[in-house]
This record gives sequence, C-alpha cells and structure tokens, in this order.
Amino acid sequence: MFTRTEERSKNTKKTGHSKALKLLQRHKKERGKQERKNAPSRATQDSLAYRAMYEDGLCEVAPGVFSKSVAISDINYQISDRDHQSDIFSKYAEFLNGFDSESTVQINIINRRKDIRQFMQETSFKHRPDDLNALRDEMNHIMRERVESGNTSLLKEKYVTFTQHADDRQRAKTSLNQLQANVVTSFHQMGSTARPLNGLRRLQLANATLRPGSVLHFDYDDLKYSGLTTHSVIAPTSFNFKHAKNRFTMGDQVAQVLYLRDYPPEISDRLITDLTDIMADLEIAIQIHPIDPVKGMKMVQTKKGFMQKQKADEQQKAMKAGYDPDILPENLTHSLDEAEDLLQQMQDDNQQLFDVTFLVMAQGKTDQQLDEIIEQVKAAGRRHSCEFANLDYLQEQALNSVLMWGQNYVPVSRTLTTSAAAIFIPFTAQELSDSSGLVYGVNQVTQNLVTADRRNLKAGNGMILGRPGAGKSFASKQEMLSVRLRDADSEVLIIDPEREYSAVAQALGGEVIPISQRAAAHINPMEINEDYGDDEDPVIFKTDFILSMCDMLLGGKNGLSAERRTLIDRACRLTYQRYFEQHTAMPTMVDLSNTLKQQPEEEGKQIALELEPYIEGSLSVFAHQTNVDNDNSVVVYDVKDLGKNLRSMGMLIVLDQIWNRITKNRNSGKRTWIYVDEMQLLLSSEFASNYFFELWSRARKWGALPTGITQNVETLLLSDNARRMLSNSEFVLLLDQAANDRDQLTEMLHLSEQEEGYITNADSGHGLMIAGDAVIPFENDFPKKTKLYKIMSTKPEDMEQYISRKKLHEDGGEVSGE
Repeated sequence: MFTRTEERSKNTKKTGHSKALKLLQRHKKERGKQERKNAPSRATQDSLAYRAMYEDGLCEVAPGVFSKSVAISDINYQISDRDHQSDIFSKYAEFLNGFDSESTVQINIINRRKDIRQFMQETSFKHRPDDLNALRDEMNHIMRERVESGNTSLLKEKYVTFTQHADDRQRAKTSLNQLQANVVTSFHQMGSTARPLNGLRRLQLANATLRPGSVLHFDYDDLKYSGLTTHSVIAPTSFNFKHAKNRFTMGDQVAQVLYLRDYPPEISDRLITDLTDIMADLEIAIQIHPIDPVKGMKMVQTKKGFMQKQKADEQQKAMKAGYDPDILPENLTHSLDEAEDLLQQMQDDNQQLFDVTFLVMAQGKTDQQLDEIIEQVKAAGRRHSCEFANLDYLQEQALNSVLMWGQNYVPVSRTLTTSAAAIFIPFTAQELSDSSGLVYGVNQVTQNLVTADRRNLKAGNGMILGRPGAGKSFASKQEMLSVRLRDADSEVLIIDPEREYSAVAQALGGEVIPISQRAAAHINPMEINEDYGDDEDPVIFKTDFILSMCDMLLGGKNGLSAERRTLIDRACRLTYQRYFEQHTAMPTMVDLSNTLKQQPEEEGKQIALELEPYIEGSLSVFAHQTNVDNDNSVVVYDVKDLGKNLRSMGMLIVLDQIWNRITKNRNSGKRTWIYVDEMQLLLSSEFASNYFFELWSRARKWGALPTGITQNVETLLLSDNARRMLSNSEFVLLLDQAANDRDQLTEMLHLSEQEEGYITNADSGHGLMIAGDAVIPFENDFPKKTKLYKIMSTKPEDMEQYISRKKLHEDGGEVSGE
C-alpha cells in the first residue's frame, strides 16, 4: 500500500505524463491543420489512381483489387555463360507461368541519378584530429575523379508488384502473402533475393518518381490528425496533362511515357541493359497479365479457324480465276504457320499467353532535356529493331501504369507466349554500392564504383588470392589504409612474413614489431589482462595457452604426459596467483620456470631444465617483459627473420597477442581487422592452422574481420582447414590465377565460365570480388603519381622511397616532388 508521499509522487507522474500526452496531441493536431493547408489540390491527388496504401504494404488498387511489392536484387545475367542464362531464363518463365488470370505482374526497373555531392558525402573520408588528413584528402580526390568519369551517380533498382482479386482486405492479405512467398522462392532459385516492401517504402518509391529530389517525411499516425490520405503526401504540387499531347508536367518536372510498339520475332535480351545504361532518370514498367489457358487456347483456335476460312476463300477465288489455288498471300501462309506452331507450344511446351505492355518513362527539367533523353531511348530501341512510340492523350493513364500500383491503365498491349514475355527478363549485372563501404575499384561491366562494407556481411571473413604480380598486396594495403582513414575505432593487426607492410605502418603511425632471436623487441607470452578470458577466468585461458606452447616445445609425437600437464598447470596458477595477490611485475617465462623448480616433484625441475634454451639460452627472446607498443592501433608483426627453431613458438605467441587484442577490442566496442600474408606458410603448423580455423569460425562474435592473403592457392587448399575457411569467407578478392588454382577456385566458388574469364590472364589489380551473394568483375587502376600509391606499392624502390622521404620530412629536411 502506498504512503501519502508515494501516492502524491505517483499522481504527479501521472499528471506530468498526461500533460505531455496532451501537448503531443495538440502539436500533432496543429501539424495536421498545416498539412491540410499545404496539401496539393484534390484534382492533383485524384490523378493518382490507387485507392489506399496500407502500412503493411498492401495497396487497394481498385474495388476488389489489391497488390503487394517486393524489391529484387540484380544477378550477373549478362556475364553468365549460355547454360546459366538458359537456366535463369527457364526459371523466370516458370515464375510467370505461376500466375493465373486473376493476377497481374508488374516489373519496374528504375534508373535514378544520384547527386554526386550526396554520394561523396556518404563515402568520403572525413577529417579527424590526427596527422592523416592529407592522405584522406588524396583518397577523396581520387574517388571524386572516378565518380565523375563513371556511372556512379546512377542508382538502379528493380521491383516486382503483383495483384489479386479479393472480396475484402483480409482475404486479399492472406492470398497475397501466399503469393509473396512463392515470388520470394522463385527469385531465390534464380539467385536473386526478394525483400517485401511495407507501405512507407512503397510511398517513398512513388514519391521519388513524382517529386524527384524530395525526402518523404511521413508517419501513418499523421493521417489521423490531418484527415488526409496517403495521396496528399506523395502527390506533386500540380499535374498538367495538357502540356502536350504526348507529355506532361508534374511540379517542376517534364515527363513522358513511351510504349514499345514494334519489335522483331527474335528480340535480344539486352534491350533492358541498353536502356538502363542511359545516364538519366528513367523508369521501365512491364505490365504482364496472364490470359486464362482455356480462353487462350480458344482464342488461338478461333483465329486459326478464321485464317483457314480466309484460305479457303482465297483458294476458291483462285480456282474461279483459273490459277493455282495453292498460291496464297505470303502473310496469310506465315500467319497460319505461326498459329499452328503456337497451338503446339501451348499443348506440348507449357507455353501460356500473356497481354504485355512495355512502358518507359523519362523525366527532365526542360522540354529540351527531355527530348534528348527520349531520343536516347528510341536509339536504344532501334539498335534492337524495336520502335518506341508516343502515347498521345494517354499520359495520365501511362503514369499510373508506371507507378507501382500493379494495374495497367493503358489500352495498348501485345499478346505474347511465356518465352516471348520472359525475354524482357529484368536482370542485367550486379552492382555493389554500400553507402557505408570502402572503395575497391570500378565495376568492369557497368563502370560504377565498387563499394563494399564487410561489416554488413553475415561472415566478414576474407581471402585475397592471386598469383605473383596480380596486385593482392596492393589490394590488401588499400583496404588497411581505408579502414584506418575511415574508422578511428578500428584496429589493424598484420602478420608480415615478407616485410611488405612497414610503409603502411609508418604512414599510419603504427608499430612494426620485428620478431626473431636477434631482435631487441620482446613480447612476453605470459602477459595477461582481465579481457583475455572472453568473459571467463583469464587465468584458465592463459594456462591453456601456456600448456599448448609447452606441448609444442616439449611434447614430441605423443604430446605432454598427464603428469607434466598437471605440473605446468599448477605452476601457471601459482605464478598468476602471486601476481594478482602481491601486485608484482607481470610474470614472465622466467617466473614460470622458477615456480616449476619449486615444486616437490622432480619432474618439475626436469621440465624447467628442458625449457632452459627458451628462458636463459639462445632462444630466450620470449623470456622478457614486453618492450614494444602492443596497444598501437596498427601493429605489424614482422616474422621474416623468425628462425626455424622459433617459428612455431613465435607464431603461437603472435597469435595469442592477436587474440588478446580481439577480446580487449570487443569489450570496448572496436573492430579488429587481421591480415595474414603468405597464409599457406603459417598453416603448416598444426597449432596455427587450428587457431585460424577457430578464428574464422567465430570471428563475427568477436568483432574481428580476418583476411588471409596468398599467391600459392594450390598449397593453401591442401589444408582441409583452409578449404573450410574459404567456404566460411563471404568476402573474396580473386585476382589473376594460375591455371591449376583457377580450376580449383572455379569449382569451389561455383564460378561461371564468363566469371572465370575475369581471373584468366587478368591485368594487375583486375579480377572478381565476391561479397555475400554478389560477384563483381572489378578493376583497380590506382593513379601512380600519388603518395598513397607509393605507400601501397610492393615495388621495393617505391617502398624505400616513401620510407626515406617520410624520415627526411620528420627530421625537418626538404622533400622534393612532394
């Protein structure tokens, strides 16, 4: 029971909440009044032919007619081999055949120009309070040049809208959800993903067509206070369908819709590709209405019967005129043959009939600008022997047929078979343009920038594979630099067996740690912190690591005996116990050896004796306190001079250091990017191989993005762990490959013959990028007269020149040519 004070407090909170709610409602009512005042005229809103767009994505198009829409991803149809294209084509034909006469299908392919300033704002490298802004400016300059010379400002999107007849909204929802599931499955079988759209997203797409450049600020709750419909939020300020007989204005835009009037019996499937290559705001809408199979069969039989009667009449005329009755008009003979062939296809080849209307809508700021775009559309048609014609006095109907309501209002169509309708397959070539991504080059097919964000992939693990000179090290360095220039909270750790990454570390203010028995740099394998244990007791995890290291050094073929494992385990726990209780200096291998010697069992002294070369002898490089900056945001572990006797131990310690950073960074919300060059060399160690496999399996949970780099793909793939790691990598850069490597990769990654061609005799920096479901042929011709190129180049003269110039600059000397 509440006391009076508590009751008063509770009532005060209620009153405060009530006042806030009333204030919010008053604000919404005021905003509703303003929206009613600013809404376009009723006549303008009435030009939009749909009845209602519901929040769940269901659209009531007309009484008893409802629609839903899905966004579909593109696939590499145009660069697939003929067999793969035929398979995709067949599946698309099956998709069309899956609709009955009570449904319609609308395919929308949208080209929308993206403002270059907006694109640069999304992808450019922002200045930060460090010494790297000169490199960021250079990277931005290179990116802008690429944008201005390519099609990057063109955004290409593809959608499918489907309708059903239903007595009410609830029944429509049930039937359309079932149909939507079939649509999603059908496109998945083609290699495309289909994502259902809610009402807000459908309105946003309509708004982008009707009010280009505007942002839709709308919430469905707004309708309750304004008393308006969704028409009011997407309608332009005005429509003028009397601007000309074949075009119209909406707001400050001039627009025109054309229809495909004539095309040859054999039309190329590249028509859509050529249309979407036009650098302009364009929207293609293909309206497809299935004809009932029984009605379709009767229709063809009726037309055939009519032509047969016409043939009989012609023969009778010939006989009366005294010439050969078998000589008939050529067009009549051809039409009869076509009708016979069509009947056979419908009976034997599962061909159905569809009424198809192909529309193209273009927009411009002026009539002159629109004329230029329209001419490009017609020219693209002529290249395929097609004619795009005007729709005189039908522009309002044409606009609503283009908008994604799912209904055709244009009384012009052509009856096609399934295979003829499927030739307008919407797929062209995949693009990869993550707004938050890093730039990896240019799409060889579309010439758009390739931007990818590995953090968004299900498994951002990566592999960069290519023969010597193919550009794999350059690509790796470009990503490393981009990561650090873009994200100050990401850290980069590099295992460098060939001493190739010192320039990158110096450019980014990183730490190069040379690891060898002669090096003055030391890493203490006993070093421990509270983050080490991955939410468990760090001593348990560190002890397990020390046991693995001792097993590798002393275990032999059969591994450590149970007695030895027990003694080492006990010595580790006692050593760390003293450290935590007495707050002594960080323990080292020397402390572990001393603890072993203090154990009552003679075997402890024997273990310490066998470890002596690694503690007091010539291999004691890892028996000292750490004297390098292990906490730097960029660390290169230079293992080039790691001798044979220390290689396994040294790699195990480096990997433990990396693990330590991964767990520490995860707890502080940082990403850890890990690069392992010449990875095939490191997989020869069982311990390293198992570590990498574990890392690749759990990297996403740890916030890590590991990347393996190698030129010896065949050697790499001899390891079962490596093959599984490649299968668990959603990001793969394939550069030029040797024949044997290429064959294995093509089989493992399911590449088509055409895709394989992009990694055959490819120029340096050219190849294939695999990112999730996307396979992108890319080229990365980086400008050579830049500081960034000198940092990333693998040519010794470039690397030495950059390092010496940087040192001279730091010493206060002059640097010519900078």
